[in-house]
Amino acid sequence: PGEVPTFLITGAGSPTGLAVYEGKLLPEIFQNQIIHCDAGPRVVRAYPVQVDGAGYKATMVDVLTSTDTWFR
Repeated sequence: PGEVPTFLITGAGSPTGLAVYEGKLLPEIFQNQIIHCDAGPRVVRAYPVQVDGAGYKATMVDVLTSTDTWFR
């Protein structure tokens, strides 16, 4: 029971995919982090989480971007 704190405001819209990457094939910055695919800006981002006092904060790191309007 409880709630999930807000780490980061990502803007309007909704993700087309959301996952926690638990593998070791991507660079270390992406390991054990939230990865989010957003069709609007055509980008896949990771949100590395860091401890911030008694809570947490996150930053946005682009994993993959595209200029193709059909990118999902």
